[in-house]
Amino acid sequence: MQGTRTKTRIGESIVYQLPKSRPRAAVLFLHGLSGSPKHTWGRIPHLLMASRFGWEKDFILYAYRSSRWKPGGPTIEGLIEDLTSYISLHMGGYSRVYCIAHSLGSVLALGAGAELERQGVSIAHRLRGLVMIGPALWGSHWGHISPNRTVQNLLPGSASLKKVRDMWVDYAERTGAKSSVLFGSDDRVVERRSSDFQKLGIETKSIARSHVKLTHVQDLDDDVLMALLEILHGFDGVSPSDARLGVVRTVVDSEPEDWIYDDVDGEFVYLPDFDLRILEDPQTEGSSVFSEPWTGKFRSAAQRGNFRILYREACVGKFTMVYCDDGRYIIPLPKSSTELRISGNQYRLARIFNIHCAMNHDLDRGLREGGIEVMDGGDEELRSFL
Repeated sequence: MQGTRTKTRIGESIVYQLPKSRPRAAVLFLHGLSGSPKHTWGRIPHLLMASRFGWEKDFILYAYRSSRWKPGGPTIEGLIEDLTSYISLHMGGYSRVYCIAHSLGSVLALGAGAELERQGVSIAHRLRGLVMIGPALWGSHWGHISPNRTVQNLLPGSASLKKVRDMWVDYAERTGAKSSVLFGSDDRVVERRSSDFQKLGIETKSIARSHVKLTHVQDLDDDVLMALLEILHGFDGVSPSDARLGVVRTVVDSEPEDWIYDDVDGEFVYLPDFDLRILEDPQTEGSSVFSEPWTGKFRSAAQRGNFRILYREACVGKFTMVYCDDGRYIIPLPKSSTELRISGNQYRLARIFNIHCAMNHDLDRGLREGGIEVMDGGDEELRSFL
């Protein structure tokens, strides 16, 4: 489920956006010391865009200036402040953020996440997961041989690094942010302390690569890319082979204008990918009156419709809608007849129906009349569509 991404630049950072589908998720890449979006990441962003994980996501390759040898240079605190400002200014509209960081970039990711949470910026609670590749959290051996100020902050035992680690522990406890580490077994640049990462609740994996070669990926079968995909899918609670949940997430994350409705066939078609459709189950089409205590709050009898999410000809998900007040409102089926709650995913799905099919188009008013609350059910609730 791809669209044509537009490549833009914000300073030296590169952004690949899907303008029509307006994705609710983004993948943020942070390079390491003396790195750059192009030279550090190479083909990794494009291979991830081509994978199922990349469906309906913007890709942001953040750039910052750092040198291994030049005198002076920014402090780690200054780099964290710059990244924090960038995220606040340019990423506030995303409901899910995944971060992939290399070396020094891992330090900046941890520090910025904690700082955003300290400032009360809501996106700090939307970090789905952080992958750290060859992280310099316990220091880099470059610190012993370079006078550069940034590199000096990376000396093993650095107070700046300890401060970032402590900030991350508090942040992760408050937000539940997940993180994982990819080490290179041939890495001679950073301190590798698997046991210390495990104490922080961070899972570690090891691949036979050097520090720099950890981000040199050539194809989809590369060990690094396969490990990345396993970790990224794990942040969503799915395995790489569980394609159905990814399709369902695409549906609930879409906007009403991403769909067209054929009222003759009763079919919704997803404009970025015509293979994705929503169709009423013919066994319930034109079904009889549906009655629960909450439906009695409306002036007319309600009807129930069961729907299927189809990708090509495969059914990947199912859900139920209730037509209330002669179709003025189309409302998701609440948790039970007495627990009048629907999830945020159900709500977003119902917006599509109410814009295209309902006579009133005012979903919020229908929910108020029915006495139904919207609660965020998270990823586990998504499985109820399968």
